[in-house]
Amino acid sequence: MTVGSALDDVWDFEKNENYPPERPSKYAWPQILADKMKLTCINLAKGGASNKEIYHTALTTPDITSGDTVIVQWTYPERWCIIKDDHIDQIGPWIETPSAVAYYTHIHTNTDSYIENEMRRAHVDLHFKNLGIKVYHLKLTKEFWNDVDHLKLTKEWPSSSITYLKPHILDIQDDYKTSANDKNLALGRRGHPCAKAHYYQADIIHQEIAQ
Repeated sequence: MTVGSALDDVWDFEKNENYPPERPSKYAWPQILADKMKLTCINLAKGGASNKEIYHTALTTPDITSGDTVIVQWTYPERWCIIKDDHIDQIGPWIETPSAVAYYTHIHTNTDSYIENEMRRAHVDLHFKNLGIKVYHLKLTKEFWNDVDHLKLTKEWPSSSITYLKPHILDIQDDYKTSANDKNLALGRRGHPCAKAHYYQADIIHQEIAQ
């Protein structure tokens, strides 16, 4: 959703897949937003990343200074990963490795994921603010879960200091009722957001930051 998966400049139309290796699209909202703000764009997104991996990237990327602006778009809370010395093993509901199967069978719960996600988001926010770096946050959609445990935690836990920007790219995509080039490649899959949704998200973020 942040790297710009399946947009025209990163899509192999003959093979119906993203060109390897993965690279950010120039039509993805981070590049469009950077152009609007007259900033250099460094898009560190990885397709399929979990909030744990996003957290790790945010805290381990060197050379982020007080003159920079950091925008983190957090992803689906049920994703996870295993961070190793030389690589990261992604774990998601679509992955069928033994580690992923074991995680969703024996470890994962929505409540546990919610607690861990809130902790990581708050830590990233505090980390950059302590360094005097501008940091903004986004969610993919207004609501990730509708289960009772999540709603109960949301109401009873003290809220963090994080302020989320208004646009939600999946909600924008639903409004446009269109998708990028990977639409309908799998049953029931709507594909990633189209270039129009990316542009609209960048435009809303730009206006909100300016205000």
